[in-house]
Amino acid sequence: MLSERTGKNILFILNPNAGKQHIGRKSDELVTLFEESGCRVDARTTTRPGDAAELAEQLASAYDLVVCCGGDGTLHEVVNGMLRASAQVPLGYLPTGTTNDMARTLRLPGDVRKAAGVVLQGHTAAQDLGLFNGTQYFSYIASFGAFTSIPYSTPQWLKNLLGYPAYLLQVLRCLPEMHPYALEMETNDGLHAKGRFLFGSVSNARSVSGIFRFKPEDVSLDDGLFELMLIRHPENPLEFFRIAHNLIRRKADDHFVIFRHVRTVSFRFETETSWTVDGEYGGTTRSVEIRTLHRALPFISGRPQRIRARRSRFSHSRSPHLTP
Repeated sequence: MLSERTGKNILFILNPNAGKQHIGRKSDELVTLFEESGCRVDARTTTRPGDAAELAEQLASAYDLVVCCGGDGTLHEVVNGMLRASAQVPLGYLPTGTTNDMARTLRLPGDVRKAAGVVLQGHTAAQDLGLFNGTQYFSYIASFGAFTSIPYSTPQWLKNLLGYPAYLLQVLRCLPEMHPYALEMETNDGLHAKGRFLFGSVSNARSVSGIFRFKPEDVSLDDGLFELMLIRHPENPLEFFRIAHNLIRRKADDHFVIFRHVRTVSFRFETETSWTVDGEYGGTTRSVEIRTLHRALPFISGRPQRIRARRSRFSHSRSPHLTP
């Protein structure tokens, strides 16, 4: 198969333990596919957490293309390694994890062979990334609260066995543990919120843990803006049903459901709060600063992303100040 990437040197970073596909058994087949397309492949396999980041940081700059084969957590490591090394080479993704939120955003097929075809023939464009507290990069989401611990707290053996239903079982197990988070939040455009919230996220993706799905017009991957969502904690059944109604109708009322496009956002919590970054545990803190990095790294996607004026499908008031 001829490709526009014929003759390229590829750094192939493989996590053989991600997801249900047991990709370690098929890695030779994938390497052969790239080689038959005229590429030269240097295949490296991870053996422990952190390996993918180290490999990307040490080696990526010497290659024409980096291909990450694993789940969203593996991709998170590769992104961090490449940015630490200032390696501005295209990044291709072969999704083998369980949720594969970033793969949906990049419009990549779930089958790794077909995804490899996209890497060889797909569209390359620089995309926005996030910076979490000045130390950690993320490709598609940083979040706290209800449901955010599900991706990394679900046992790997259960994810491998059941796939996505494993997350649903974990959600049921964690329901009694869900509680409100008292915080203050402020964005670059002066939006301020204070109160008790059930969930919060700053994302650049069309799918978040398979629970929240945004429409294409809600998200642009290269406009320098991330999507902020805050869901206030319901104090009674009536508020619970109002929140559910607003989410189903995609309505942000600036009180129960807040939705904004932001460049920077800061959070101050009353207590230490755990965060999830790209589906992995991101640490516990009382203070968080998130900044968007405009077109920070070139990604290969399934179809070209049209650049257009953003017109959010979420409706909301324009009040710049919110009260608890």
